Amino acid sequence: MQRHRFTHLAAALLAAGAAHAADTAPVPGRLLVVVAEGSGAQIHAIQADGSGQRALTAGPGENMQPAWSPDGRRIAFTSTRHGANNTEIYVMDADGSNPRRLTDSALSDDSPAWSPDGRQIAFRSYRERRAGLYVMNADGSNPRRLAAPEGDKGRPRWSPDGRHIAYELYGDLGKIELHVMTADGQSDRNISAQATQDKPTQPVWSPDGRQLAFVSIKSYGEHHIHVVPVDGGPATRLTNAGFVSNQPAWSPDGKRIAFVSNRYGDVLSRSAGDIYVMNADGSGTVNLTRHPGPDDEPSWSPDGRTIHFLSLRDGLSRLYAIDLEGGPARALSTATAQALMHTHAPERPGDPASKQVSLVPAGAPRP
Repeated sequence: MQRHRFTHLAAALLAAGAAHAADTAPVPGRLLVVVAEGSGAQIHAIQADGSGQRALTAGPGENMQPAWSPDGRRIAFTSTRHGANNTEIYVMDADGSNPRRLTDSALSDDSPAWSPDGRQIAFRSYRERRAGLYVMNADGSNPRRLAAPEGDKGRPRWSPDGRHIAYELYGDLGKIELHVMTADGQSDRNISAQATQDKPTQPVWSPDGRQLAFVSIKSYGEHHIHVVPVDGGPATRLTNAGFVSNQPAWSPDGKRIAFVSNRYGDVLSRSAGDIYVMNADGSGTVNLTRHPGPDDEPSWSPDGRTIHFLSLRDGLSRLYAIDLEGGPARALSTATAQALMHTHAPERPGDPASKQVSLVPAGAPRP
């Protein structure tokens, strides 16, 4: 399945990294891309048009999992730069300066996630030899374990209002549950109990915080995207049977969902995947990329007009962009380094709001 090509590549390099910017003020249209360099991984800054790519981390070790603070002035990331075999969480200013170590554990800490108010960072830690969820102040002080059912946890995802955290709970014999807990960890609910009998994973909050999109794994060749109301109720399946659909990503206005699917082409080409966009109710599906090479990891620009994604179409994983109004995909990152993951800077208050854009299938002329 195409998704695991990048996932396994990133996992092989462990985790760490972050930063980006020409100054400490948040700049719209800026991205971070993690690239493989030598035996490690480094964080690069890049503008939305592909210009100005430069490294923000250097030296030995793997620097990965960059996470912007809500105000765009800091970046949390994971790194092995301290020389141990485990990852720790760091934070740096948006221009890559002033890196500070936030965690210090004998076993790995990873998956940093800022609370929407920027005061806390949730993370996953193996310090008790199982993957548990923790939260700390943004300066690394007062780390505390969030109470949750026994079992290994997936990475934490904050709700838009900062009141809840969604995560996957991994049980015996491959069982997966989708849980939502209060931000203090005191109340926890299995919201997948009524949602699906399959394995739910990859939860993503809707921008209004009322729903979670997730992937339900029915079998190796059949993964479906669902949405489920967070307050309870049955899930709604959005994608068709017979295909693998993964990596849902809500548009900033909550009206559409981008995802990866292998429904185009013959049996051989379906081992890859294309970037699709559909309405939030599952209607109006459009194949944006329609390319024989595998496309992966879609994310929306803050204005909702562009999808950024990773692709192996040139034989090397690179960061691409495609406009929803039409036109070909554009390679942004350099052709000499393997791109592993990417993330957008948050939009500044006062920047233009996302606008609804008419979708044009790949290869069609611009309107």
